[in-house]
Amino acid sequence: MAHLHDPQDGERGFTLLEIMVGLLISSLIMVSLSMAVRSINRGFDQAAASFERQGTIATGLHVVAQDISRIERPFDNLENPTRFLFTGTPGEIVYVLAERPGNNPAGLYWVRLLARVSDGATELVRMRAPFTQPGAEPAAITWGDEVVLFRGRAGIEFSYRAPRAKLRSWANSWQAVNMLPGQIKIEITDTATGRLLVPGFVATLKIGAEAACAAADAAGCTMKSEGSLSAAGLKQ
Repeated sequence: MAHLHDPQDGERGFTLLEIMVGLLISSLIMVSLSMAVRSINRGFDQAAASFERQGTIATGLHVVAQDISRIERPFDNLENPTRFLFTGTPGEIVYVLAERPGNNPAGLYWVRLLARVSDGATELVRMRAPFTQPGAEPAAITWGDEVVLFRGRAGIEFSYRAPRAKLRSWANSWQAVNMLPGQIKIEITDTATGRLLVPGFVATLKIGAEAACAAADAAGCTMKSEGSLSAAGLKQ
């Protein structure tokens, strides 16, 4: 005699509670995976933005390094010189540069590097003007050819020293009118953390010092252009 199949004798189906628990676990897994993917994407975007920012800074500092390595040493008056045409403060550098022929007309130019705040961001700006007024003050120069080398939420500060003249400590402004600094440092820091965005950048001016500067016991020296500033009456 045939027996009817009793469903309870074999495998039973899932209950509603088990199905709901399974869906909940699956949802939690999907949410966790989604959060992990978003975190990875966010980290990738932050890393990409950091690399892009550092690349922009490096490009701007490369331009600055080329400038500083070629700074000229004219002074304010050929007959009675009193100072070199150089200004260095924490937020600005003004110097004279011999531009190379090419896209730019060759000749001497005033060049100004400026840390400027604009719309909540800091800009490292380069501008220039033809060198037609040897004794002109930076405020009296009509600047043009403005180029923004870097822009971001950062602090930018210049400092100066002359190790060969035994001025080895960094100063936030250059006070010696009878000589130029041997090195210029630019620090770019994150305004949120105070940390350096790039390692400390130091550029060296081109070699053009008197031979006496190289002496081990030299107390200091003046830099020369086409003549002797010491003979012209500049004091240490």
